[in-house]
Amino acid sequence: MLPPEHSYHRDSALPSEHTLCILRARSTLSQTSAHSQYDTLANVITKLGSISESRTRQLLDGEESSDVAAFLTARPGAESGMMIAQYTAAGLLAESIADSSISAHSITVLAGQEDIHSMGTIATRALRQQIEKSRYILAIELLCAIRWYQLASDRSPSDPLMNVIDCIEESVNFPQEDTQLSDTIAATAKLIAEGSLEEAVAQTDVRLE
Repeated sequence: MLPPEHSYHRDSALPSEHTLCILRARSTLSQTSAHSQYDTLANVITKLGSISESRTRQLLDGEESSDVAAFLTARPGAESGMMIAQYTAAGLLAESIADSSISAHSITVLAGQEDIHSMGTIATRALRQQIEKSRYILAIELLCAIRWYQLASDRSPSDPLMNVIDCIEESVNFPQEDTQLSDTIAATAKLIAEGSLEEAVAQTDVRLE
């Protein structure tokens, strides 16, 4: 999602001397009155996180394959597998939903003539946080998909997915036994931010527009 060199530019149709938002993976610069634009984009990003979390939940329910245990654990009853990671994804999604619609909280000042920058800077900051949270949610889904393929005997991933799995396994320490996964999730999210996984997919016939 949005590698560092990618910028999102949107000029507002509203009368304002500050109408440009530049959004990057590592920095956000904004001063604008078009807060609803950023709310809209944040809602789209949150929806993407919701879809990803739903797929993670399906991978963990134990119904995708008869030989893969629930929670993607290699030792059912003795290990938690990816259960805690899914808790993390669900928590990040809940935060994203709670932080949406900044434009609904605009506060009027100057005898009703203005509000506080139309909440533009706040909405932009929230948008950056939504992107970061959704990136982590996507990272958790990818790790769960890798764990599923590690455990499934009848696995047959597509070429693009196999390239993504290989890219992550080459760059990220992802042990099969129970362990804390915060560093693993962060490293996978970094690969998403850097565009490494897009490059892995681009090596196949699939083209990402």
